[in-house]
Amino acid sequence: MANSFDVSVSPEYFNSLASPEALADGSLSAEELAADAEGAALVAALQQQIADQLGVDPDAVTITGANTGSGRRRMDAGGDLTASVSYAVRVLTLAEAAEVRELFDSVEVEHATSR
Repeated sequence: MANSFDVSVSPEYFNSLASPEALADGSLSAEELAADAEGAALVAALQQQIADQLGVDPDAVTITGANTGSGRRRMDAGGDLTASVSYAVRVLTLAEAAEVRELFDSVEVEHATSR
């Protein structure tokens, strides 16, 4: 089951998540995040937080990428970037899928703004 959420981060923090080449298009794949120590740490923290909120094992959560929008950097009024983080949750049965979907619909994933 795939989903996403938006998070505000400082441009400096977003730039620390991958190499300048990877950041050029405004989109970071799972592989690009994993190749950088800061990106890998963010992925691990997000996997754990999402898993905790959904009541699943962290290994069932895959962060598939982060995107600031078509190579452009969308900044909010405070100068932070808005990044969309996409993820998928692997479920084993239809009952588990229905339960996770219900949680998606009722719980907003909490996230910390890094600055």
